[in-house]
Amino acid sequence: MADQKDLETLRPQLDLFKPKEVRYPDMPVDQALKEAEIMSAASIEDAEKFAAIGLDREKLDELSLAIGVLRLAQAQLTAALGELKEAARQWADEEPAAYDLRAEMLAAATYALRDIPDAVKALKKVREGAGKSDMLCDLKALAELGRKYKQHFEAIRFDTGTFDIAAIKADELSSLYAKAFIEKNTSGARDVRDRAFTYMRTLMGEVLDAAEYIFRKDKSRLEYYYSTYRSKQRTSPKTEPAEEEAAVTVEAPAEVPAEEPAA
Repeated sequence: MADQKDLETLRPQLDLFKPKEVRYPDMPVDQALKEAEIMSAASIEDAEKFAAIGLDREKLDELSLAIGVLRLAQAQLTAALGELKEAARQWADEEPAAYDLRAEMLAAATYALRDIPDAVKALKKVREGAGKSDMLCDLKALAELGRKYKQHFEAIRFDTGTFDIAAIKADELSSLYAKAFIEKNTSGARDVRDRAFTYMRTLMGEVLDAAEYIFRKDKSRLEYYYSTYRSKQRTSPKTEPAEEEAAVTVEAPAEVPAEEPAA
């Protein structure tokens, strides 16, 4: 199996694809990998035949490496998506208490600072925000007001230690919010996965073209280079794609045997 070093070795090749050339998986990645492995194994067995028409072993080995790199990239994406899901779950657990904390501090500040014009203006801005990110900013703003006007809160017997708790909680939740709702990690992992998929399928296309020529009179051998998944898709009722993003349908060549091309 490929490792991170193999992925970094291929990165210059993967980065050559322009955004519009990058293909989303048009079938479940596990299925694409299985079919690629069948093609790769068959092509290595037929290496001499491919060499005879100018497709050398290096290209076949490149396909094998591309398969391993895609498997690694898919695993990294799956891990990133898992972290995103866990962060969203943690946020859901923490969010109600954070809103309660905001409400308690806002109520105390509204009363304690009612005669301080600058504080009243600051509290007006706090009330304007309604979203999740606004709530995090509000916690910090209220914590700052609490520290600045500490004596006013002490006068109404409000626990001023709450402001330190709020400031710490705001920082913790800001990090969690970024993990749960800002998909930098998943978008980067998805892009690498899609580029690895595009690269593997490009190589498969080259091998398929050669195989169709070599085995034009040997349909049984040619079947090792064709996709059973696509054949089933054409003969089955249309369903939603199994991948996490919408599938992209790729038309098969005009003339195909019983199975469709894997590339």
